[in-house]
Amino acid sequence: MTATASMTKTIPAVGTKATSRFRGYASFGSGDSSVLLEIADSPSAKRKGLMGRKSMPECCGMLFTGLTGGSFWMKGCLIDLDIVFLDNDSVSRLYTMKADGGDRMYRYGSETAAIELPAGFCSRHGISRGTEVEVRTWR
Repeated sequence: MTATASMTKTIPAVGTKATSRFRGYASFGSGDSSVLLEIADSPSAKRKGLMGRKSMPECCGMLFTGLTGGSFWMKGCLIDLDIVFLDNDSVSRLYTMKADGGDRMYRYGSETAAIELPAGFCSRHGISRGTEVEVRTWR
């Protein structure tokens, strides 16, 4: 299904209607924990990420795709975040990143995708290294 500004898509596991801001969802483990996803798939969207945001609802996250090795940082971020790096549809590493951590780098290796989530989301939902993740996206 393709979502446009005038369409909505109901995600049963989240129980929320997705507007054009959200272009996907992620389901963790057995599907008990799901989030709607904004997608950072362009260089400028990846650079900006969640900078300047004052809050992040528990049911939302941001998916970063097309990663090729490197790091994330929190410069300009106003909220603490969890980040999970994905490899072969499971969590390969995760960090809790502190707001405006300046130049602190959160490194990753061969992973090609990551999801930023509200801080504490992983511990509240039992997400750890090896947890399976299903990601679905639409346009």
